[in-house]
Amino acid sequence: MSLVKFTKVVGAGNDFIVVDNRDGRLGKAVKDFARFSRQLCHRKYAIGADGVLVLERSRKADLTMRIFNPDGSEAGMCGNGARCSVLYARLNGVCRGNVRLETVAGIITASVRGDLVKLNMTDPAGIDLNKKISLGGRGLLCHFVD
Repeated sequence: MSLVKFTKVVGAGNDFIVVDNRDGRLGKAVKDFARFSRQLCHRKYAIGADGVLVLERSRKADLTMRIFNPDGSEAGMCGNGARCSVLYARLNGVCRGNVRLETVAGIITASVRGDLVKLNMTDPAGIDLNKKISLGGRGLLCHFVD
């Protein structure tokens, strides 16, 4: 059994487990990130979290952030997770100044002032206005943007 060093963080009501894998050693301890996330995020039998943030080296940005949901699926982006990852990186001397964070959704830029993190998210896409859906036998009109 290998030990995995982690940090528990909270941002705007979401809590995350941050694992710094910039040295790549996590791959030796964890073979299946989906299973790892399902186990760690369980609130009754483990650490409990809204997700696992895995920080890795990037060839395009200062850092790569991978996000694993409690069900084991990998998310493309999470604003609160990105803010927590950026602040973690700054507090641990990984990055200085503005931070460029590589995500599945694209490169996110962030600035940090004290403990406040401001993100410049990727441009909205997939806008679907006036979409009719059925929920609980009722018809609803909604709007969607990714």
